[in-house]
Amino acid sequence: MDHYEIHDGFWYPATTPGTKDRFYSLNRFNVPGDATSLKWPLLASPDKSYVIVAVAADGTKKTLEQSPRIPSPMPATD
Repeated sequence: MDHYEIHDGFWYPATTPGTKDRFYSLNRFNVPGDATSLKWPLLASPDKSYVIVAVAADGTKKTLEQSPRIPSPMPATD
């Protein structure tokens, strides 16, 4: 993978037959493909969903809805 896009936002479930769930992205951050960790630059929210999109060197990638959700980052405590 060339890099990853990490998105936060909200899932909107399908409400009628024949429609699909939709993800509305509020923020996107690019992470190098060789990264082993990530420090989320925003305040984490348990109300938001988080999605990770793998992006190939040629720009090929899946949609937000096809990409895996990741657990909500927990805020650091002192």
